Amino acid sequence: MYNKNYISVGIDVGSAFSFMTILAPDGAVIQKPFKITHNNPVSLQKAVSFIKKAEELYSLESRTFLESTGIYHFPLFCYLIDCGFNASIINPIITHSSKNGNIRKVKNDKVDSKGIAKLGLSADIPVSQFPAKLILEIRSLTRKYYDLTDERAAHINKLKGDLHTVFPQYLDIFSDITGKISTMILRQYGTPDKILRGHKKTMIEKISKASRKGFSKAAERYETLCAAATSSKTFGCQIDSIYFNISLTLDLIEKLDCALDSIM
Repeated sequence: MYNKNYISVGIDVGSAFSFMTILAPDGAVIQKPFKITHNNPVSLQKAVSFIKKAEELYSLESRTFLESTGIYHFPLFCYLIDCGFNASIINPIITHSSKNGNIRKVKNDKVDSKGIAKLGLSADIPVSQFPAKLILEIRSLTRKYYDLTDERAAHINKLKGDLHTVFPQYLDIFSDITGKISTMILRQYGTPDKILRGHKKTMIEKISKASRKGFSKAAERYETLCAAATSSKTFGCQIDSIYFNISLTLDLIEKLDCALDSIM
């Protein structure tokens, strides 16, 4: 027996459409399973109309229960909340466990929506409230931040792999090959030959400016670079296309850094 003071609306959510069933507090069917087409405003408005009519008929507020289905329940949930309804999300583990006693093996959205509505009338069913939109914004940006961070790490590994092929000695000079000094060197003196042909004083000045350290430290770094460039003549495959790839990878990393900065 149900002993609730609200109308239960159960919605089985799909990607393009959902089925909704409305039950009275005693479990009687008020609205048989109704198909809600997500991209059809008329269909959405009709669903809202059914819920409001049921509330008026019983002089009770409704509670709507949607099964969590990845991302698909988000738009419909937000739509119902914006329409002023009390909506909650049920973990699919709960809805699936309620079907274990049923011999039915084939999924039936219409029957499932009724089952969700019945669960809504069950005692102390655990539900979750959808977080405020500000929280959703933060979650979305956080996911994107980590996606971009992972992508950046993949490009850095690619950059290291290319350098290991054409200029392996370079990897021992910089702990961060995407740091200011390393990026400047790779951009302006991207090959061992260019490093060896570079104007010594100019290069030392640029290294000093990028590192914000004195000329003596910059001169040491310059000598290390020249020694590495010389060694690469003996051990290193000089492949022009890989140097081109390095330049493209640096461009991608720079764009990812800008995107990460915009998120922060």
